[in-house]
Amino acid sequence: MATSPSTDREVAEFAGQLFFRLWRASHTRIAEALGSLGLTPALFAVLNVLGAREGAIQQEIGKAMGIDPSTMVSLIDQLETAGLAERRPHPTDRRARAIAITPKGDVWDRRATEMHAWRTARL
Repeated sequence: MATSPSTDREVAEFAGQLFFRLWRASHTRIAEALGSLGLTPALFAVLNVLGAREGAIQQEIGKAMGIDPSTMVSLIDQLETAGLAERRPHPTDRRARAIAITPKGDVWDRRATEMHAWRTARL
């Protein structure tokens, strides 16, 4: 026999609190693990997208990820400073820069992905 979801406000708020606590615990553990590589969750997310979208334009990546353009510039700057990504001239648009993951970035992306999967499985 199927039951309909509760519309009780206290139950809904309690469920929301549980989801928030789960997210916070997950985020904290993942942030600690990524921190050992010198990455934040945001840097890892961008690095992961760069690994999947080689040569994408910075604005396209930011838009796809819902990241503000000025924040995206800062994240790419940090990845570039760490030697994990680099800006290159775009082959067809001289005003745009393509963002490429470096070999070091590829290694770090794989390590961080493995670490993320391992930590997530243990939540």
